[in-house]
Amino acid sequence: MLRHFINCFLYCLPPTRFFTFRRRLLKLAGVKISKSVCFSGHGWIYGRGKLSLGEGTWLSPGVNLY
Repeated sequence: MLRHFINCFLYCLPPTRFFTFRRRLLKLAGVKISKSVCFSGHGWIYGRGKLSLGEGTWLSPGVNLY
């Protein structure tokens, strides 16, 4: 449920800014995420499973992860 609220909040942010803030919120939601990950806006993470994003990962705007 927390992940859903964080997804809603992240969706409202501008797509090309606040990468550090996005990483912190995703960590709060239980996503294992590296410091060099860039998660652009308007994306969505579905499900309750474990998710790990490694170094150098760039997720473009509108990405959906299931």
